[in-house]
Amino acid sequence: MRDKRASSSPAAPVTARPPFDLAEFARESESRLRVAIPDSKRPTMPPNPEVLALAARVERATDVPELAFAREDLEWFELPPEARTLVRLVNGRDTVEAIARSLHRDVAVVVSSLDALAADGVLTWR
Repeated sequence: MRDKRASSSPAAPVTARPPFDLAEFARESESRLRVAIPDSKRPTMPPNPEVLALAARVERATDVPELAFAREDLEWFELPPEARTLVRLVNGRDTVEAIARSLHRDVAVVVSSLDALAADGVLTWR
């Protein structure tokens, strides 16, 4: 008796390499695709740097600032009153957005102030 399993299983398909170079074909296809897309006829302007900077600051609303020193060591820094108020809210847990909400200020303005404090070495970003 013959084993039914051996006769009922399909033979593994044989894969033959195509008669052309696949990498070359892919490169040619990509170059044809790029050529097929026409350039825009509408005039374009470069993006406004101020708008880009603002967008970058707003994107950082979920960043979390933390103090670079112990809170007691901050007395050594001659911080203006506005910076001292801001530093009091930095706890290493709250996002920039939460801090801005507490101060009733725009996120972009708070990010700028925090960046200045980071440049002075008062805080870091987590």
